[in-house]
Amino acid sequence: MGSGGYRSAIPKWQRMEADLLAKGIHPFSLAWPKHSKNWFSAHGGSLDPQTGEPVIGGEIGTAAQRLFDNVDASASGAFVPNQEKDELTYAL
Repeated sequence: MGSGGYRSAIPKWQRMEADLLAKGIHPFSLAWPKHSKNWFSAHGGSLDPQTGEPVIGGEIGTAAQRLFDNVDASASGAFVPNQEKDELTYAL
């Protein structure tokens, strides 16, 4: 993330998502909780600028896949997140 940490990185990630939307591309992570998006991006994940699909970097592969599954389950109602056990904490 660099010396600015989350403070300087979050606006970059938000611009990346906004740029995809401006191109008519639906970002994979658009409906994710904010902290899940931040964790994914901070740990090496990104979105493909042509498709909006996730690009998994670093060593987060397994946790990222669990996060994707948990967000999908939450959207379908199969998983009901709460303050103690949300999509990200369940994935980790």
